[in-house]
Amino acid sequence: MIGRATTADIPVLSRDASLRHVYLHRNAHGVFAVDLVSRTGTRFDGAPPRSRAAWLRPGQGLELAGHRIELLEPGSEKGRPAVLPEIDPLAEETHLAPLVLRPEDHPDQAASMLSELSFLGRSRACALRVEGETVARVHAVLVRSASGSFLVNLAGSGLTINDEPAPLVVGLHDGDHLGLGQRRFLVQLHPGLPEGFATLPATLGHSFPVVSSNGSLVAPPLPNAPDHDDVTRALQAVRDGQDDLIRTNDQFQHALVAAVRQLYQEQTALFERHLDRLDRLQHEVAELRAELRERLGPAPLLPPAPDRSNILPPPAPAPLDIPHPSPTPGSERATSWLIDRLGELEGEVEQESRSGWRDLLSRLGTPLRARDDL
Repeated sequence: MIGRATTADIPVLSRDASLRHVYLHRNAHGVFAVDLVSRTGTRFDGAPPRSRAAWLRPGQGLELAGHRIELLEPGSEKGRPAVLPEIDPLAEETHLAPLVLRPEDHPDQAASMLSELSFLGRSRACALRVEGETVARVHAVLVRSASGSFLVNLAGSGLTINDEPAPLVVGLHDGDHLGLGQRRFLVQLHPGLPEGFATLPATLGHSFPVVSSNGSLVAPPLPNAPDHDDVTRALQAVRDGQDDLIRTNDQFQHALVAAVRQLYQEQTALFERHLDRLDRLQHEVAELRAELRERLGPAPLLPPAPDRSNILPPPAPAPLDIPHPSPTPGSERATSWLIDRLGELEGEVEQESRSGWRDLLSRLGTPLRARDDL
């Protein structure tokens, strides 16, 4: 099997690839490839466009989801002409004993698998259609051969044989019980069909009739039904896209959490730098203020005047000479510089105390504006 599933024999790690994209079947005639109703389709070398199946010869192959896979056999020469068999493993095969699956809840509505390959699943293209949450679009394939009938498990879980989980490949015997989803079928191997037992072709196998999930008989659509491909691909796109949507949502949430955490760490470091600078500025302002107080000093106080109301006033004494520090031109310039510098620092302190919030709002402004544009 080729596909995106981890159990695929040839994994293709691409979102455009379905979990179960192509099934490869080898018999005595060669290798036969079947597209398992994939979402993006498969192109086969030498086959008409939109073909669902084709024989492969050495040197040729198929393309899916942007990948190319070629068939190489030991001793074969690439590009050597080869005669492709005319046998169609999906068509009715009369030389093999038919395999009948009889529903246990509706034993009168049996489905006979008449092709060499008959696929089981919820897709309308399957020879046996069973719906359910645990049923894949193409869940398993019944292989009829001269050596016996076999069941190939493509989806893994949801398929049982005699109430035990079905392995990858298991041989079928008359009287086995096959379980798919919520349905159970009795396996019957008959040597032939009764007279007048008409058959209906399906895209992925030949059977009569096809059993739906509610037990009613549903005729499968012909391979080239007008609206079959469009409707089927639309349903497949919705179902197959669920896993991609969940995975993309998880990745987006992880990326968003990482971006918010990084923004928080960067903003915390930015605030710490602003606080350090603010502390240094405030400390320098306090030192300048202390130096200015030392330079200017307090104003000198005069002694109180004596009471001379009862005596004649004496001659006017000489003016009291109180020493005052005489400023020098150099000290005046220093004081003026200190005052100017103090004003500058106080302005820087105010600006620095606001810049942290301004930086935060500027960093949040871009994502907020981007959100408003959505």
